[in-house]
Amino acid sequence: MKTLKEFDYDLWAIEENGRKRYFARIKATGEETEVSLEVMRLLLRQEKQMRREYAKQQTIGPVLSLDAIRDGGSMDEAAWLLDTRQRIDSEVLTAELTDAFCKTLTDSQRSIFRECLIEGKSQSAYAAEHGMTRQSVHDAIALIRKKAKIYFA
Repeated sequence: MKTLKEFDYDLWAIEENGRKRYFARIKATGEETEVSLEVMRLLLRQEKQMRREYAKQQTIGPVLSLDAIRDGGSMDEAAWLLDTRQRIDSEVLTAELTDAFCKTLTDSQRSIFRECLIEGKSQSAYAAEHGMTRQSVHDAIALIRKKAKIYFA
């Protein structure tokens, strides 16, 4: 599918003596011609469909299909090698930063950080398992967040 910059024609309408006239210009040749209302509607529908497809491609990326290769469709083969959902570099970097941050925490804070903030365990459940009050877990989380704000700033 062509992008809008490579669209094959320009469309416009003018009004003369109370009558609308519709025109199309073919970009490749520069030819201009008057077209009927039906042809104008058809061309506008095609242009609108192309705009929607182009916008969709911009948001979700190229569609990877073996059918496109088999049918001789144009495909950027590098797209097969790139998985936009995986960010290995950022995941490794995040893991390294998290490990370094954990070294600044006490053993108790580290345990609360891993179980409550990373794994998503509730403060009440953590307190019950470790013989603590929920308020002490809440206070520890507040301290962890304060340290994190300074550490990651």
